[in-house]
Amino acid sequence: MFPELIGRVCLEVAIKAYNRLPLPGHVVTPTVVVTGETLCDYYDCCEDHWTIRWDVVQGLPKEIWSRDAALLSRDQAREFPRVVDFVRYLHDEYYDQLTGGLEQRAAEFGITLRVTDASADLAAGIDQARRAIGKAAANLVRAGEAVMLDAGSTNAYLAQELARRRGENFTVITHSLPVIEALKNAAHITLIGIGGIFHRESQAFLATNAGNVLAGLRVDRAFLGVTGLSVEHGISNIDLAQTDFKRWIIEIAKEVVLVADSLKIGEVALTRIGPISAADKLVTDDQISSRDRLAFAQAGLEVIVATRNG
Repeated sequence: MFPELIGRVCLEVAIKAYNRLPLPGHVVTPTVVVTGETLCDYYDCCEDHWTIRWDVVQGLPKEIWSRDAALLSRDQAREFPRVVDFVRYLHDEYYDQLTGGLEQRAAEFGITLRVTDASADLAAGIDQARRAIGKAAANLVRAGEAVMLDAGSTNAYLAQELARRRGENFTVITHSLPVIEALKNAAHITLIGIGGIFHRESQAFLATNAGNVLAGLRVDRAFLGVTGLSVEHGISNIDLAQTDFKRWIIEIAKEVVLVADSLKIGEVALTRIGPISAADKLVTDDQISSRDRLAFAQAGLEVIVATRNG
C-alpha cells in the first residue's frame, strides 16, 4: 500500500481540512502486489534502507487511484498550517516509512511536523487493561477450587491476585513461568507445574506428552489466553506450539474462561483453537464495543467487563 504515499496523502487531507475544502468519506491510495521479484520496480535500495520510486508509483494506472488521493499542488490550497501534529502508536518499518512520507511532504510545503510517540502510552494502557482483567478473573475463583492458568501476562496478574488471598486455599496448575514466580511463596496455594522445554517468547514450558499429563487432571476452571476472538472464526492463537496445549486445557476444565483485552476481539490469528462454544465466559476490558458484547452473548458466551479503575 506504499506507506510513504499514505503519509503524503494524510498530510494533504489535513491541509484540505485546514482550508475547509470538501473531504470524501474515505480516500483510496494505489495498492499493488509487491514480491521479491518486483520490489525493485517500486523501490531503490540505498545502503541500509529502501527509497520509494515516486515516478513509478505516481505513474500507476489511474483506475487504482481514488480521485481524492491525487497529490495536492501548492496552488490548490489558499493557506498552509504552520504546524501539523502526528501521533504514532507503533514502532515498525511500515510506520517508519509512513512518517518519512509525512516529513518529506511537510518540508515541501514549509510545514513543521511534530511527531508524538504514543507507543509507551498505548503499552501502558494495554497493561492497565490486562491487570484489570486479571483482577476480575480472580474474583471468579472460589476457595478450595482447582484452576488451570494458561501462559500470558493477564494470567500472571490473575496469579498475583490469588497470591494475596491468604485466607483461602487453592490448587493452581500451570506451565507458565511468570505464574509460577507469582505463586511460589504462596503457602495457601498448592502449585502444580507442567514441565517441558522452555519457550522464551511465551515464557511457558511445553512438552510433547503434556496432553497425557493433563488428561489425568480435572479442574474447576481454566483461564485461557488467546490472540484472536470472534463469533465467526472462534478462538484463535498465533503460536502454533501453544495451540494444542490450549485445546488440552479446554478438555480438562468444567468451565473455560477466556481472558483477553479488547484489542484481541475481532482478530483472527494463525491457528484455530475451537469455536466460541468451547468457552463459557469472557473477561475483557471496558473498551469492548456494545456490538461485540451483544454478539458474544447471543452466541452463548457470558461477557464480564473489567473496569480499569475498578
